[in-house]
Amino acid sequence: MKNTAVKRLGVSILLIAVVACCAFALCACDKNNEEAQTYFENDVRFGLNVSNTQVMNIGNPFIMMVRNAFFDNANTYAEFKADGTMHCQIQTQAGLFADINSLLDSIRTIAPDFDVAQILASVELAGMFNDYVEPMFPGFTEYFKAGDVRSALGLIKRSLGFDITGLDTEDPEIKALFKEIGRTLTLPADLLERIPADTVLTLSFDSTYCVKELTGQDGAKHTGIYVSSIGKNANTQPYCVFTLTQNENGARELFFRAEFMMTQIGLTERA
Repeated sequence: MKNTAVKRLGVSILLIAVVACCAFALCACDKNNEEAQTYFENDVRFGLNVSNTQVMNIGNPFIMMVRNAFFDNANTYAEFKADGTMHCQIQTQAGLFADINSLLDSIRTIAPDFDVAQILASVELAGMFNDYVEPMFPGFTEYFKAGDVRSALGLIKRSLGFDITGLDTEDPEIKALFKEIGRTLTLPADLLERIPADTVLTLSFDSTYCVKELTGQDGAKHTGIYVSSIGKNANTQPYCVFTLTQNENGARELFFRAEFMMTQIGLTERA
């Protein structure tokens, strides 16, 4: 496997975890147009459909391998409730960090040049913090550098509804780890090994949603799902919309596309 392919695999691990949740935060629902809002009649849960998902031109085999190796599929889902609220979460496999080196060795049997240190080094935290995180969440960087990860994450949770649980942020070794990352703005090569063996991480997002019937320029009708209420202006338009369809088996499916991220995410209703 060439270096570019190795980087793609590593980036896919990060992006599948982040983009799937970020997709929801990129949507807006016009709360002033109450009569246009409807919800699912019953609670409905959707799971990731790998065959309909693509991230930055990363092929389905890579995405499938990442999902099976790193994520707990049963506890990775998006649930829309009849009361108009929704919950999305991505959870790591139990025991993932207890035997991380064996997992990485098994990946190398498929991708001999797989290099975790190279993947971690390719994550540009400095640009991410300076250009995006700090302007949106002032104080985040200082909290992070102080090892106060819970306060740093609290800024994001209060603003967007995101949260990360499962990591003991008061553990002295974890605080030292995040202080180091905040000081260097790089991910250490042994990052995965320094996470406690019994850790199960959950990235979650809680918000509201609404279902709207849309008509395209060609006159075709579509059903869209808008998540969150970013704007209060009556002219608020969605940044992006999930399209609700049905597959050949009668199960409902959601599709999200973000051309600027070269991303398509497919989710299928679970029984």
